[in-house]
Amino acid sequence: MNQEQAEFLTSADIMERCNITPSTFLNWVKTGILGRKLPAVKVSNRWRVTPEDFEAWEAYRATLGNDRGGTGGGVAPRLDAMKKRIAKERQQKKAAQERRAKRRKK
Repeated sequence: MNQEQAEFLTSADIMERCNITPSTFLNWVKTGILGRKLPAVKVSNRWRVTPEDFEAWEAYRATLGNDRGGTGGGVAPRLDAMKKRIAKERQQKKAAQERRAKRRKK
């Protein structure tokens, strides 16, 4: 391995660090997570990522609170907030229907 190759992480390095499959790695490179792609370049038909780019991307991924080692603040709390909002809207809608039904009975 020459000096230039040592400056990059391979797809195997990243798959091992993140405990992911090759298809997940390719999804991260091609489509990303919530619109942010893993910055990788193809060198001699193999994917390479600089350690700095990987660390920055990992920091982004950690903010999402996903099931691959995220540490919070992201998707799960937003999902809970959305569920609460939907439940509140349903309660309001039901209360409005009951008020209309009461008015019709008068």
